[in-house]
Amino acid sequence: MMPNHDPGDAASAKLVLTDPRRRLESYERIVAAATTLAALGTVDCQIRSVAATAGIAPSTLYRYFTSKDDLMLACLHRWLRDFSAISAELDSSESDCCQRVLETTRTLTASLCSSPRFTDAVIRPYLYARAEASALADTVHQQLIQIFYTALDDGHAAYLHRDVAEILADIWVTNVVAISQQRSGLDDLLQRLSLVVSSWQRKHSSAEATASPQKAIGGHDEENVA
Repeated sequence: MMPNHDPGDAASAKLVLTDPRRRLESYERIVAAATTLAALGTVDCQIRSVAATAGIAPSTLYRYFTSKDDLMLACLHRWLRDFSAISAELDSSESDCCQRVLETTRTLTASLCSSPRFTDAVIRPYLYARAEASALADTVHQQLIQIFYTALDDGHAAYLHRDVAEILADIWVTNVVAISQQRSGLDDLLQRLSLVVSSWQRKHSSAEATASPQKAIGGHDEENVA
């Protein structure tokens, strides 16, 4: 018996894969389906169930994502993208960067941990990303750094802010699953982050204080030469 293939379905699938707009729509539909199922737990969030929810064949899903880890990282990437868009609209009147970091951490943690199963489903693949998901894991890493960089930024020494933001992002992501499962508390995380920022502020202030006399001496020398 000849296999029952519908030429129309094959043509439609090919069109989706070659049309950028339809490909993006399919990608977003898959990620939305995976996000919904991930909130129910990793058992419910399998490739076949995601494909069925998105209304596509599992083989089509693999054209977009090489593995389940890759798919879960796409969910985290989308979640962080949405969080960044919302947080950018929040006008923080806090002038102290340490307090801004703590405020951002509270909001970020509370938002993600409102769904512990989703948190576990998307953070674990990030922490233990395999080679096929490493590129997307790096993109997520940069998103997290940017979130903390925005909280730190005061318009000066951008490269220093970036280094500290990376440390803060790494501390946050390695603790958030335990917080979502109530094996650790948010206060402990906030204390760790506060210590990092306070230490950085002291070093930054010390460096500026050391640089100021040198600038003053340089200025006097220029006046004497003139």
